[in-house]
Amino acid sequence: MVLSKDTNPAFSVYHIGALLLHVLQGRDHREVDFIEAYNDLNSIQSVSMQLYMFAIDWLYVLGIVDLGPKLSIRKCF
Repeated sequence: MVLSKDTNPAFSVYHIGALLLHVLQGRDHREVDFIEAYNDLNSIQSVSMQLYMFAIDWLYVLGIVDLGPKLSIRKCF
């Protein structure tokens, strides 16, 4: 389940995905290093690697990001 009534909304895939989009929009380059984006996201809100990867998966399913070469995230917007 993507949303749960027992989970803090700040730790939902939707919220983390929105924060990640904010991080990606702030970049001039189309591709962003996977770990660098994770560190930037953690400067906004502390997020586990597992939740970060779930958010990337969610954005990938929506067609908003794609995986680039050498562990990078490619913006599709």
